[in-house]
Amino acid sequence: MDTVLETLIIRVERGEVVEKTDLVVAESIFSLVVNDTPLVALQCSPSALDAMAVGFLFTEKILSDAADLEQVEVLEEERQVRVTLRGAGDSIERARNGRR
Repeated sequence: MDTVLETLIIRVERGEVVEKTDLVVAESIFSLVVNDTPLVALQCSPSALDAMAVGFLFTEKILSDAADLEQVEVLEEERQVRVTLRGAGDSIERARNGRR
């Protein structure tokens, strides 16, 4: 999946409107599914999605020990990152309900 796209932009340079192509960062929406439970949809750059998912889970205190991380699977066509954690049922439910 492309992480940078070439696109037509309009700039004002020295008081004149100029059309040119430039590179912009691509973003996509991916669903984060933990232990078969849809957790959240994230708009992000479609690179290093496995690291993004694990970092998100640490930040949200759903994952507190790397030893509990069993599997991370990126499914680009489905736009999903599926994570399997050991013993995270309560923290997943708290996160789904907006509580930490």
